[in-house]
Amino acid sequence: MLFAVNVPIFFILSGYLFKEKRFSDVIKNACRNLLLPYFSTVALIGLIKLVGHNFVPNWISPIGVVQYIVSALYGLGTNSFIPEINVTVSAIGAIWFLPAMFVGNIVFNAAFKLSKKFVHAKTLLLIFSLALTVLGFLLSKKIQLPWSFDAALISQSFYCFGYMVRQLSLIERGKLLLDLAGLLFWVLSVKSGFFYMNIGYADSPILATLGAVGGSYFIMRVCCLLMRSQYQWPVFRKYGKDSLVMLCFHLIDLNAFLIGPRIFNKVVTMSGKIEVAIVVIICYRLFVIWLSSIVVPRIPVIRSFFFPRKFPFKVKDKQSLAENSL
Repeated sequence: MLFAVNVPIFFILSGYLFKEKRFSDVIKNACRNLLLPYFSTVALIGLIKLVGHNFVPNWISPIGVVQYIVSALYGLGTNSFIPEINVTVSAIGAIWFLPAMFVGNIVFNAAFKLSKKFVHAKTLLLIFSLALTVLGFLLSKKIQLPWSFDAALISQSFYCFGYMVRQLSLIERGKLLLDLAGLLFWVLSVKSGFFYMNIGYADSPILATLGAVGGSYFIMRVCCLLMRSQYQWPVFRKYGKDSLVMLCFHLIDLNAFLIGPRIFNKVVTMSGKIEVAIVVIICYRLFVIWLSSIVVPRIPVIRSFFFPRKFPFKVKDKQSLAENSL
């Protein structure tokens, strides 16, 4: 159920918040908010491995420099063999999502601008988005493109759905029938098999797409209802705002450090139960991302790489600083 929506919902929310901009602004904002954290994370992982493994090899992973640079530039979420160049590209990890969204933002903006030139703009936008999604699934069967370009094409139907939901105010108005339909599609997609968006694979692409849309819509509706209650869920608000830095430092922990596996093995040896070790390792991973959300915003310069909106490198005046701090 998680894999059915855990990536698509971010593209759907981007579509929900979409506003047409000039291409120069789209690229500028995407570079600042997506590529800057991506390459910062990649650089930190590489630096920690390169330096740290020589001093504490039992606690920090080794690095193959050339292989790592290739995987960082290619930006895939899963190890993939590229037949055209006869090379296996190692996965960079969960942050493949950042360059993929960079591409996805640009493609959707282009589709939106093109569709606006015609009378039935929204219908045409939907057709463009569905066609690009089909193309993404077909391409992924042949080759894994750099920056998960095929996944970015698949995401176009999610951008479009989020945009349409906003235009029709479906989240705010809410209808029980739509909520149930979303939940039903989500369950059906789970029954149909897995959806690995990072490699553009689904056991049933149509049901996977419908399930991603339905499940994300259902989650958005539940969150909307929660936020209307008297209790304003400050924990959810904080972790929502800090989700990017949490993703990046979760990946740093996974890829650079061997602390997690050592804790896991130690707990299995002591308790004799793998279930206990799983609970402990999840708590450890959660502690790492919680700590990063507290510490990183307090470190000058470093925080600007992961909170570029809140802590820009250059602030023109005190008013803009105040706006970025809100």
